[in-house]
Amino acid sequence: MKNLITYLKTLWSRVADSQRKEVGVISGEATIEHPFSTYSAPFGTCWQPSGKLHSVVRCAAMLVMLLTLGSGNVWGETMELTFEGSGTFPNNSAWTVNSGSQNTTYNHTASGSKSCQFSATGFYIKTNEKIAGTITNIKYYATKASTNTTSTNVYIQTSTDGSNWTTVNTFNIASTTKGTFTEVSQNLTNNNVNVYVRISRGGSSTANRIIDDIIITYTVAEPKYTLKVPDGEGGYVTYSNKVKADLTEDMAVSGHSCPGDLDGTYSGWRVGALETPAASPGTTYNSSTAGAMPSDGGTLYAVFRQTSGSYYYLTNPSCAAAKTLSSIAITMQPTTTKYLVGETFSKTGAVVTATYSDATTANVSASTSWTPTTVLVAGSNTITASYTEGGITKTATSTVTAYSVTVQKKDEDGTTIADAGVTASASGRTLTASAGSTHYVFKTWKYGTASGTSIASATSASTSLTGTPSAAVTVIAEFYKPCTVTWSVNGSTYQTTSNVSYNTTTSTPANPSVPGECTGSTFMGWTSNSGWASDSAPGDLFNGTSPTITGNITFYAVFADEK
Repeated sequence: MKNLITYLKTLWSRVADSQRKEVGVISGEATIEHPFSTYSAPFGTCWQPSGKLHSVVRCAAMLVMLLTLGSGNVWGETMELTFEGSGTFPNNSAWTVNSGSQNTTYNHTASGSKSCQFSATGFYIKTNEKIAGTITNIKYYATKASTNTTSTNVYIQTSTDGSNWTTVNTFNIASTTKGTFTEVSQNLTNNNVNVYVRISRGGSSTANRIIDDIIITYTVAEPKYTLKVPDGEGGYVTYSNKVKADLTEDMAVSGHSCPGDLDGTYSGWRVGALETPAASPGTTYNSSTAGAMPSDGGTLYAVFRQTSGSYYYLTNPSCAAAKTLSSIAITMQPTTTKYLVGETFSKTGAVVTATYSDATTANVSASTSWTPTTVLVAGSNTITASYTEGGITKTATSTVTAYSVTVQKKDEDGTTIADAGVTASASGRTLTASAGSTHYVFKTWKYGTASGTSIASATSASTSLTGTPSAAVTVIAEFYKPCTVTWSVNGSTYQTTSNVSYNTTTSTPANPSVPGECTGSTFMGWTSNSGWASDSAPGDLFNGTSPTITGNITFYAVFADEK
């Protein structure tokens, strides 16, 4: 082990001395062009970002760190800023630059074609978020763009709040040789935990100074957890100092008295126990969970999805060696038990309870199927509830009643309409009437026998029945043929009144003027007798309201001489 560490350290030193010349990638991985990366060496191949920090070098450095740290579950990671790319400077959302610009004249040899020009006092580059770990080293590369030797200090600084800064390294960039980069590196103590990092420029010189490749190395300790797994007897077995990799199904059943026959399916781990059934387990975690994990030192409970009543979750299922489905019962009838023929059964309100061989019960309504699903027929209908669990199917039955709906079509005098063009029908609760192309007009719906139902809108040709039926229902669709009344004066049409309903009356028109040939006469009213000529008034003489209309008819004006 000691020789391996020595070898890897030597490899790092040699490559760095040669200005980290490109040596390729490990395991055939392609180069990842990404200006900012976090590297976690224990979890796979090291990647090569756009800053050309090469795979062999980084993997070697990470492996040295891990081997040196031993088995403490502490991961070495790095955060890097180069100044490649185009767009909003510095082309990296994890960093902020308050001034300065890209430089393409002087560049760190192993870092592409661009660097950063420190153009004035007060210039800085800082991280936007705290480094989530313990910083062990911060370094960057520096040179100057002229032969100016005026002192220009560059500071490495850290801060716990992003406002108050502590200087941990001071470097006079004027001491460098123009165009030749110098590595500036500062090892840090364990006090620099979860802090911001800033590289800033001081001094009074206005000469251009150049920096490139900022690299922050830090360590992250893996969180430890206390795990609670069910013992199958109402309690838990506790395991301490476990890590994310331990959040597995094998661990979840490790303390159970019958792990091969659990009454449940493993679903993960959660913060806080679920001693009673719940509709959802909430947030769960596994060894493969990506993203944020619970904080260090927390307690996680194994979660199981209950086999019986699969929409519940439990953290402490019991053994199920002898538990089987015995029967089901409809313990609450559906809300609707009386229907009209043509409707379909609704399970709304029904509760189905399963009973098991160990005398336990469970509500299995959500997993129960019902038949028939077709329209109901007149009379008693048997409805069957069916539930299957563990390869065993049990059924229970209920009875609902469907009542017939009879629809009649009649005219206004109650006579059945024989004309096939006039239609009226019922489909379940829906009523539909039509006069088609006949001379009839739909008027209203009426009841023969209501039997507990109501008509939603009697004057609508298409409507529905509401309410709960208690017996067969009879409804009547009433139609009428509209009548035309013609008002005639001295052989000429004076006015026409159309669409007069059968067996109703209508108002008379305004009194007509006396025609010329009847000069000296007075209008007396109207009659249905077209040839009336007598000294006495006709027997049906009227004015104001007509007699009852039972068909198309003409009324004639009656005038009388003044005597």
